[in-house]
Amino acid sequence: MRASLVRRSVTSMTAVLSLSGVLVGASLAAASPAAATTNCSTWAKKTIALPGKPDLLVEARTCVLTDGNYRKGRVQVKWSQDGLTYGNRFDKFVVQARLERSIVHATTNCDYRHEVNSQGGGSETCDTPFKYSSVDGSWIGDGKIVYNVNNDGKGDYTWGLKGSPSLLSAPGEEDDTVENPAPDPADTPEPTT
Repeated sequence: MRASLVRRSVTSMTAVLSLSGVLVGASLAAASPAAATTNCSTWAKKTIALPGKPDLLVEARTCVLTDGNYRKGRVQVKWSQDGLTYGNRFDKFVVQARLERSIVHATTNCDYRHEVNSQGGGSETCDTPFKYSSVDGSWIGDGKIVYNVNNDGKGDYTWGLKGSPSLLSAPGEEDDTVENPAPDPADTPEPTT
């Protein structure tokens, strides 16, 4: 009888410990950080006329990424060209990515002139560094592309990109996203002096 009581006690304690382990595991899983989130704008397209060369189609979009309390801005760019690829197409092709929430929190400039000049088609991603902030909501990725077409005599062009949709606010917090200004009209050249 004594052995039987010991077995029941051991069995009961094992069940309690197993249930405790499941509950501890469940509470740890519930306390783990939120999954990474990415919000991106739709792809914007621009056909760039190149003197004496086939035109180049460039597509770009802005994104904001969050992982827990860390955020970063991103610009993804891709390009393609019909026909032969030859010679320098651009004297400058710089993508700027920004992380914003009312003000600019991080900026990165990525020089892709070599890649765009040497490849008929391709893609690149320009990221800001991650920034820590416990403030939720209204974070956006934004950016622009500054390019100078080789031998067109017009200097730099600036293509302002539309900002990404903002990350959603925490429950009960108001989202104070400010609309971004429209890109420069017709992306008119801004000659450098």
